[in-house]
Order: sequence, then structure tokens, then C-alpha cells
Amino acid sequence: MKPTLLLPHYFKIIGVVMAIPGFILGTLFQFGHYVIPFLSYGPVRRSGFFLATGHDNFTDEVATTLLIGGLLFIGFSKFKDESAQIYKLRLNALYWAVLVHLFLMMTLIIIFLSGIFRWHNSVVSDIVINYNLLFLLIIFIARLYYLRTKGVMGQPFYLPYLPFNIVGKWLTLIFLIGAITLIALSRWNIKVPEITRYLIFPFTLIWIASKGKNEDNIKESIRLKAMLISVYIVYGLLIVLTWVLYSVDYWVALLLGLVALQLVFIVTFELMRFKAPRSIQHLHI
Repeated sequence: MKPTLLLPHYFKIIGVVMAIPGFILGTLFQFGHYVIPFLSYGPVRRSGFFLATGHDNFTDEVATTLLIGGLLFIGFSKFKDESAQIYKLRLNALYWAVLVHLFLMMTLIIIFLSGIFRWHNSVVSDIVINYNLLFLLIIFIARLYYLRTKGVMGQPFYLPYLPFNIVGKWLTLIFLIGAITLIALSRWNIKVPEITRYLIFPFTLIWIASKGKNEDNIKESIRLKAMLISVYIVYGLLIVLTWVLYSVDYWVALLLGLVALQLVFIVTFELMRFKAPRSIQHLHI
């Protein structure tokens, strides 16, 4: 696959320069309630990506932007010797990281709902909601450099098309239709078990972890590139929303971030796969 949609190599250095102070500033904000005085702009309105209390200011937004932007630059800037093989290794590492990340998040949610931890007002649940997309980038970068050091391709694990792909698709679509219906009927105060809110995790995980029908190398290339595009879209939105949303709106956006990547990928992949037969000769992947 021809390397595309990657940043020049020097962005890796910029990423390190951004991520280190972002991590330090975020840690001080999280555990020491430190804020940069001249960034204050009013009374408490929300807790940000790095949870804290005190006078609200842009310290958390700055820390989030530096850290997320820095990790994106590190993970998606070219190596000096970037080749088609290394590019395929990079995309394999990204897809693997997404699957592992989804499985870990799903497992943590099951643990919370089992009663071992209290979901509400729990430090662990706050970490899951606020840092889940940060964990994904860390897993991806660690996997990428591990595979590059070992010199192996690290092919992602795919479930068979039957029955997993069909089951994942139908369960996801049924869940989304049901969720939209419940939202539309919310004025009737219909009560649903809390666990049903999180069924989207296993459903979408089964869908994106299973092969498509008659999937070959070309379709797999489309799959991997669709994931790369989806990551760019979701993290771009995350950085923008960090600066424009407040209070409950921001918390809801982070909660939706738990499923945003899966849904964006599904839409992107299906669109790219639909267009592929008419333009396959123009795809440089």
C-alpha cells in the first residue's frame, strides 16, 4: 500500500514537544488542581478532559490539545524510511489497537455494571469516560513501535464472516433503531435496564472485528484506510469539542466518544467499499 494521509517525519519531533508538556500540565491539573492564572475566565462551569475543581479556565483545554495533538503527530507522522510495508504495518497496528481498546472498554463497563465498582461518582468510571480515546492512541503507538522493532507485520485478528458479520450488523442496527425510538418516546418515562445502554459495545465490536463477505487484500486495504480516516475525524472533533462544549454537554460528548469511533468507521468503511468497484483503479492504498 502506498503511504497516504500521513504527516511529514518532522511532525514526530513536534509531537514529542507537544505531548510531554501536555502530559505534565494535565497531571498537575488533575492531581494538584494547578491552573495557569492568566487562562482563567470565570467561576466553575465544568470539569474537562482532566478532571479538577476550582475556578474554570483554559488549562484543561490547553493540556488536552497538547497531549492529544502530540500523540496524533507521533503516531501518524512518517518514519524516515516509510515504505509500503511499514505503512501496512502502521495500519495493522492501528486496527489491532482499536479492537483491543474496544474490548478493554467493554470489559471495564461490564465490571462496573456487575457492582464491583460504583459507576456513579467513581474515579475509575471517570477515567474510562474521560481518557478512553487517550488510551487508544497510547495502545496504538506502543503496538506500532513494538511491531517495527520486532520486524513483524502483526496482522489483526478477524472473526469469520459467518455468522459474526451478519450478527454484528443486525444487532447494531436493531440497537440503534431501538435507542432512537426510546429517545423519541422519552417523555413517557420508559425505564430500561442500565446494561442495555452499553450493548452497543459488543455489537459494534463483533461487526468491525469480522471479515466482510469475500474479503480480499483490496477490501482489507479499504478497511484499514477507513479506520485511519475515522481516527482523524473523531480526534479532530474531540479537540474542537474540548474548546466549545461545557458542563453536561461536554460530559455527554465524552460519553458518546466511547462509541463514536466505531460508528464513524462503519459509515466510512461502507461508503468506501460501495465506491470501490467504480474507482478501484484510482485507489492508491
